[in-house]
Amino acid sequence: MICSQCGKENHDSAKTCIFCGAPLRGIADGAKKVSGTVSDGAHGVVDTVAGGARAVAGGVSDGAHAVADTVAGGAHAVVGGVSGGVQAVAGGVSDGAHAVVGGVKDGAHAVVGGVESQMSEKYDQAKTAYKHNKIGMIGFILAVIALVMSFLPTIGWPVWANFISWLIWAAGLILSFIGVFRLPRGFAIAGLIVSLLGLIATVLVVFLSGLSGLLFPGLN
Repeated sequence: MICSQCGKENHDSAKTCIFCGAPLRGIADGAKKVSGTVSDGAHGVVDTVAGGARAVAGGVSDGAHAVADTVAGGAHAVVGGVSGGVQAVAGGVSDGAHAVVGGVKDGAHAVVGGVESQMSEKYDQAKTAYKHNKIGMIGFILAVIALVMSFLPTIGWPVWANFISWLIWAAGLILSFIGVFRLPRGFAIAGLIVSLLGLIATVLVVFLSGLSGLLFPGLN
């Protein structure tokens, strides 16, 4: 123990300083009281700090759990929203694809049906024209008759008969020309050719008849 008067160190059990005789016990008791008070205060501070640390740790832990729960809930919500959005988009795309495919199929059926309808209509028209193209055939028959009649003046055919022959030839030519624009065209083309031959035959007969009259006047 150190003396407060002379500052010399004494034995802990001494009551007075052996150097200066100053009392030492009162100081020791005060020191013990001060030491006990400081110790109690230190323990109190330590307990307070420990309690505050526990409170802070608990608050931080609770806050961390709350933040973790919030983040987890938000993550689940985001994942659910994204999943729902993806499914909605996939469903929309699938429905759109089905709609496009259905539209293309319907359009293709419509086009095919239209083409088949047009082809059937054209076939019916051609079939009808083939069955009813009698104009070309009549023109061919009249052209043949006119061709035969073009040689009759050589056997004394009268003048009025020649006029009838020309009318038949003209009718055959006109009907054959009209028949060329219908199906089938075979008789119509043949009628045009025969009409041309009839014209040539008539011109030759007239020419030869006139030439024979000039060369052999006594035969007329």
